[in-house]
Order: sequence, then structure tokens, then C-alpha cells
Amino acid sequence: MTVIDEQPSVKNDPTEISKAPPKSPRRAVGIAHPPALATLILLCPAALSSSSGASTEPSGWWRWGGPDADFSSPFEPSRSWSEREPAVLWERVVGGGHSSPVIGADLVYLHHGSQGSDVVEAFDRITGATLWRQQRVSRYTAHLSRYDGPHSTPALVGDRLFVVGIDAVARAFSAGSGALLWTRDLIAEHDLALPQSGYAASPAVWRDRILLPALGRGAPGAIALEQASGRTVWQSEPFPSSHASPILITVDGQEQAVFHGMNELVGLRPEDGGTLWRRELRTDAADNVSFTPLWHRGRRMLVLSHRFDSTGTQAFVFPPGSGTPEPEPAWTQRRLKVEHGNGVVTDELLIASHLGSPGFLVAVELDSGAIRWRRRMPKATLLRTGPLALALDELGTLHLLDPGPDAAEVLARRRLLGEGAWTVPALWRETLYLRDATRLIAARLPRPAETSP
Repeated sequence: MTVIDEQPSVKNDPTEISKAPPKSPRRAVGIAHPPALATLILLCPAALSSSSGASTEPSGWWRWGGPDADFSSPFEPSRSWSEREPAVLWERVVGGGHSSPVIGADLVYLHHGSQGSDVVEAFDRITGATLWRQQRVSRYTAHLSRYDGPHSTPALVGDRLFVVGIDAVARAFSAGSGALLWTRDLIAEHDLALPQSGYAASPAVWRDRILLPALGRGAPGAIALEQASGRTVWQSEPFPSSHASPILITVDGQEQAVFHGMNELVGLRPEDGGTLWRRELRTDAADNVSFTPLWHRGRRMLVLSHRFDSTGTQAFVFPPGSGTPEPEPAWTQRRLKVEHGNGVVTDELLIASHLGSPGFLVAVELDSGAIRWRRRMPKATLLRTGPLALALDELGTLHLLDPGPDAAEVLARRRLLGEGAWTVPALWRETLYLRDATRLIAARLPRPAETSP
């Protein structure tokens, strides 16, 4: 572990910012209701949140995974929808990428772009009008068009918005005005080796810092940047990091930053980047590791999954009273391999989408790793909404589901987007913000006893 105190390259070029006059957002036209589709759902209770350690308490859907980084919201929609529900409030044409929207008190922020463009845009949360827009030329284009554009989801902390481009350029903006506060070229500064689809991890927020995988050629595995200045606070020892976003947890009073690397799981001290533990996951380093680890606080369990090797899904448990907190292997389930989606846990189950087309929804017992049930479904991303769940499948259909111990019942559905809807939506109160490769949509979920005939 090396502690660094260096000054960042600071850039604040007013010519880069485009403060657009409010545009009239394009109203969405109705989209035909498709034939019934089975879909995937993942469920996670709000109580199983990971510790952020942020110096201020952000509000809104401010980061990857939402307020508690567990893809959940306390809002519970109506269990039945009319043909016009959820009602589309506004729609905007956007560029490519798979970055999720983040939401503040008044604005929605989206990182998008394709074919060499990198755009950070702030929309009015109610009307969809553009309030400000930053655009630059990206130095990296993915080898396949469906992987092009930004993948990392921004983090909104106070009046600062932190983003990382597909070319591993990290920047901070004033969330209100769009002014560029600082920029860091992680490739030039840390000798990054970008995977074939570019940089994808979303930042974790700890106190006055953001934590990121470094994807370095031998060093380092992770870095911490100061939020106010962008300077490097620390860099970890070398390990092969990946697309997967880090999470923050607390075990026996010890805060830990957990990184899902290419072939190992690593726990670091967020204050100085020192290594707490390392656990081998697979013998061969795999390029496309993107699954954000899940933390079940009650079980002291970490769960993660990967597509491109023989291990599939694995669970690790921190034994109680073990001194320095370090996880031990609990089980491996080779018949569940998650590709691009997110996964979630209930009190008893891990529920996730198995790879393939149309794929399967799979429920795995957290106690044993045994499969409880499987159901054929299109690949989807999802959110928990009270006791229910929303699943956005890759064909663009939004499903409302009631997940039970033996299966998931589809209560309602409506097609809102086109194919290639791989991005996890964001939900603030009853408004859902969702996107595909060309559109960002705001849709209002009906409240109970409110559904129109």
C-alpha cells in the first residue's frame, strides 16, 4: 500500500460547457403492448444496505444502486396497471451507453454518448428540459457498437457530480451549474489497460473521497480521489481489477471497500487503501467481470457472480468473532452465471438472471447455494419497490412482479423502450427514469387504489 499526496491536473474551461435554454421535451407516443413475456426479477430488501461513509447525507437516487446501493425504493406501486400505465411524462433522445440516471432534488443527470462523443447532461426532473450539458471528445470507442458510450454511473454528492468516461477520464462538475471542477486522466496517470469495452465501474463514495478500480498494468488495483480537488489520496497494492463497481461494508466495526477483481475478491481499508484480505475466485483472469457484489448484512455474506468461467456464483461469509474481519468461502453454484445484470438478495434467497437468450430467472438458497427454482425469462435489470419488484427486460418491457418463495408472479407489464434496454432504471418517489441506447424516459408509476380503468 502506498499513500500519495499529489496535485491533480485541473481543468475548468468555460467553453466546454453548454448551458442550454430549456428545451421542450418531446412527449412520448404510446408504445404497443407486446405479447406476454416472461421476465427476470431480482429482489433486495432495503434493510440490507451497505455503508457509504459519506461526509454528507445525499438525497435522491444519487448513485449506482440508489440511496442504499441495494437497488431498492420504499415506494410501492399499485399491483394492477391500466393499458396507459405507467404514464410516460417526458422523453428525450440521448446517445448510447449503459450508465444509469442519477437524481437530485430538482435534476436528473445522465452520462451518455457514442461514436467518440462523451456527454454529461442535466435535465429538469419534472419537465425533461435540458438545464446544462457538457460534451467532449472521447478517446476510446468500444469494439462493438452495442458496448459503445459511457458505462459508469455518476455519483451525486452535495453540489458535485462525479463521472468516469469509457476512456477512464474522471471528472467532477458543479451539479447546479455544470461548471467543470477538475479532471483526471487515469490512463496517463496510472498506466491503465482498458478492457475491450472500455471503463465501466461506478465510483463508491466514502467520506470526502471517491473510490475506483484502477485497471492498472501491475499497479495499482484501486485508487481514492479527493472529492474537492481530484487529487489522489491513496493507491492500493497491485491486483487485477475489473469492470465491477466497488461497494462499502462494515464488519465488526471495520469499514471495508470490497472490489470484485478479475480473479479475486479484495477488501481494502477505505481510509488508506491498505489490504485487509484477498480471496481467490478463479484461476484464470477473466476480462468481462461486471457483477457488483451483494452484501447481506444480517448473514455477514458477500455474493457475486461471473459468466465466463466455471465457478458461476459464489458466496463468502465473515465468521463472527474472527478478529480481523476476513471472509471464508461458503458455497459455489455453477448453474447460475450472471452476465450484465444486477442481482439481489432476500432474507433467504439470491435471485438473479442466468446468462443466455432468453435466459432463466434463478433463485438460490443463501444457506446452502442450492437452486430453489428456475423460470425461463428474458435477461433484465430490476429494482425493489416495497414488497414488489420492477424488472426491465432487454426487449424494453417493464414488468411488475410479486416475488414469492417458489416463483415470481407477473402482475402487470408495459413496453416502454426498444431492444437493448440493459441499464438499471432509477426510481425517485413514484417516478421511474429508464433508458435504452437512444432514449431517456420518465414514467409515473400508479399508486395503490389510483389505477385508471
